[in-house]
Amino acid sequence: MPNLKQLRQNCYQRIIIIISISALIFISQLPFISIPLVIQAENFGNNIRVDDTKFGITNQTRPDIAIHGNEIYVVWEDNRLSGIHNTNIFFAKSTDNGKSFQTNVRVDNAPIGAATNPSMALDESNGNIFIVWQDYRNSPDPYSIDIYCANSTDGGNSFGINKRVIDETGNNWQNVPSIAARNGFIGITWEDQRGGIYFANSTDGGNTFGENKRVNDVLGSIIYYSKIAIDSKGIIYVVWEDNPSGETRIHFSKSLDGGNTWAPSKKVDDDALSEGQRMPDIALDSNDNIYVVWRDKKDGDWDIYFTNSSDGGDYFSSSVQVSEDFLDEAQFHPSIAVSDEGKIFVTWLEDKDFPNQENVSDIYFTNSTDSGIIFNPKQKINIGPSFSAVYTPSNAIAAKGNHAYIVWQDDRKGDWDIYFTRSNWEPPMATPISPPIGSKLALNEPNIQVDTVFDPDNDTIYFNFTISDQPDAESGTIYYSGWITSTSWKPPLLSDGKWYWHTYTNDGFNITPPNWVWNFTIDTSQGYSVQLYEGWNLISIPFIQTDTDICSVLSSIDGSYDAVQCYNVRDNSDHWKHHQISKPSHLNDLESIDHTMGFWIHVTKPGGVLFQCSGIIPTKNQSITLKTGWNLVGYPSLNNRTRTLALNNLTIDLEVDAIWTYNASIQKWEQIGEFDYFERGRGYWVHAKTNCLWEVPL
Repeated sequence: MPNLKQLRQNCYQRIIIIISISALIFISQLPFISIPLVIQAENFGNNIRVDDTKFGITNQTRPDIAIHGNEIYVVWEDNRLSGIHNTNIFFAKSTDNGKSFQTNVRVDNAPIGAATNPSMALDESNGNIFIVWQDYRNSPDPYSIDIYCANSTDGGNSFGINKRVIDETGNNWQNVPSIAARNGFIGITWEDQRGGIYFANSTDGGNTFGENKRVNDVLGSIIYYSKIAIDSKGIIYVVWEDNPSGETRIHFSKSLDGGNTWAPSKKVDDDALSEGQRMPDIALDSNDNIYVVWRDKKDGDWDIYFTNSSDGGDYFSSSVQVSEDFLDEAQFHPSIAVSDEGKIFVTWLEDKDFPNQENVSDIYFTNSTDSGIIFNPKQKINIGPSFSAVYTPSNAIAAKGNHAYIVWQDDRKGDWDIYFTRSNWEPPMATPISPPIGSKLALNEPNIQVDTVFDPDNDTIYFNFTISDQPDAESGTIYYSGWITSTSWKPPLLSDGKWYWHTYTNDGFNITPPNWVWNFTIDTSQGYSVQLYEGWNLISIPFIQTDTDICSVLSSIDGSYDAVQCYNVRDNSDHWKHHQISKPSHLNDLESIDHTMGFWIHVTKPGGVLFQCSGIIPTKNQSITLKTGWNLVGYPSLNNRTRTLALNNLTIDLEVDAIWTYNASIQKWEQIGEFDYFERGRGYWVHAKTNCLWEVPL
């Protein structure tokens, strides 16, 4: 029997294959257990509101998102304190993987003015959260804007002193910051009136920031909207909008020395005659490959395009259109993330031309499982229409494990709120129903049952029941159901004693382990019941009989059968022995039955009958002599065992080469394979290649 702990680990090593969008294929990577898998399309759950303001009163906009383990962090600009024209930066987190969000926390401490356009980064090395924004606190001049930063070292419960990032003292403006953090290093970029995209870093957790450095190398052009990423080697990558030749293009540069110097900028898109590219975003995978998306008008209307680089940005692949475009929808503000499993996730806003409605936009999503060669059909994320402002950066995406996490601003309740969803929600853990914990059962075939489970994103739920004779329910003698859709399972016959069980749930993406182990005890009081079916049944008796007379042994079903026969391999004159109720006793040559014998019994009662067995429980291994050829034998043991364990002293294919039994419930012969069980109460045909002695284990 495979070790279930190893099986569970194998469950996570799933293979996702490219198939038609309408197909649903289940593939197994577990030995002897069928595991359901899914196609590339993601399943998204409910839209969860993040902010805790009252509906219809204030506006929450421009969110950003980061993931740390099972915690989800969201930041946005919020006017709940300052009125319609002034905003602050607020933060919320979820500690239950996005099912709910905690009380909102204010990040900035500006006494006057506005704080807007937040960007957030998480340093995975220490769990610290860093948030930057553009801030108006230092001047009454509305065009004098600074960049500020705050950090949290307690998972977002509180934020430290706001630190100014800018190193100049004039009344210049600095806009739309972007931040990345890795291994204690923080990098920030922004639009700067001094001449394009600027950069600053911090190596002390955001307490101080170094000299501001210009990233772009072409002066005089109009430059907007930068995004930053840092790879595992500390190389910094930046993309931005640049129009050195009069048309806005996506440019890229990198720094190998912490931002002190920057490589000459280069164009990312491959369009020879550009109509304009805007709003880039950048992401890295675990191998430091670079992925870039942007808004592009090369085909006459705005679409989302993608490229990537596997050599640190020296070469970018040909551009690929990400978003479907059937009705000339305008698509904008793409956001990109890459999962731990290498999936590329992209989300964007899509503007639809509805009559009598302006700026009707929805949030759309797609993914790619082949490094961006092909993107799957788009999926709408928000429930109902979201009347989004066209040029507001109102959505963001992050990835962790096999999940896409998306936030956006949404006015479904009459004002702007922040909403969240994620793909592939874990199924709930199954709640046990029966047998009740600590119960004692008189039957040795209990019905194992859990409560119905409803998946958050409507995936099909599969269950794996395990039963063992050890307290962890995963070692010792183990029985398991495989992955089934039923909430109940009837295991093979169990021996007397204490048994432990639990249930895993699986939705094709995630396996949710149980947080409980229930137990029950089987006590059949030296007896148990065997269900016999109308017609012929092949059975045996595991107890030692003090009275082997056939009528005494079968007294519990007297009147419900008319014939019994067995095969005695040792009687060469006549192997078959018979007992027929209608014949006189002197014409019957089968008079007794013992626990080593397998025998056929013909039941006449319609619907069958319950045969009550009793006798002395064996206290040592029972011996059965096997002769060359076919032997009809019993199984004198109270413990069900695999063929390997049951025939522990015999060598398969050398001494025994075939075992069969008859399943009367379905009227079918069944061959006993390596992982099939010998079950008490059944008879077996065993083919021996030589004379041998079978020591049947207790």
